[in-house]
Order: sequence, then structure tokens, then C-alpha cells
Amino acid sequence: MQALVTNIEWETDGDQEAFAELPQSVLFTHIPNNDTDDDIQDSINDNLSDEFGWLHNGYQTQYFKDDETILQNVEFVLLFTV
Repeated sequence: MQALVTNIEWETDGDQEAFAELPQSVLFTHIPNNDTDDDIQDSINDNLSDEFGWLHNGYQTQYFKDDETILQNVEFVLLFTV
């Protein structure tokens, strides 16, 4: 499974330069199909802050099958880690 995370509300404390450099969409790949939605959301939260160094106030998530091609408008692709 894949998760497309969009409209990320980065918490940059008003730092517009940092905000401009952060992606607004991230594709997470290789998500285990047996993970619960809560587990997936927790891992996405951890992966976003670990990868980009900023916290966030929310985002939107869409799920796709592994064989679906969804790279249109994706700024960053991350391998899902738990």
C-alpha cells in the first residue's frame, strides 16, 4: 500500500524561508497492508518530523494500491518505516 500525504501544515514558527523549502506532498511507499490506520498515521507523523526536522499541525491522506502510479504532483517520496 501507498499513502499520499498532501496539504501538510508545517509548524515553522513563522519561518517563511523554511516553510518554502518544505514539501507540501509526500508519497509513502511499501506500507504493510496489515497495519491499522492509527499505526500508519503514527508512523507518518514520525517519518515527516524525522526526515524534514519540523513538526506539523496536520495533513490529508489518500491510500493507493502498490501497483497504482500516482507520482503526479508528488514532491517527495519516502520509503515507509515503522
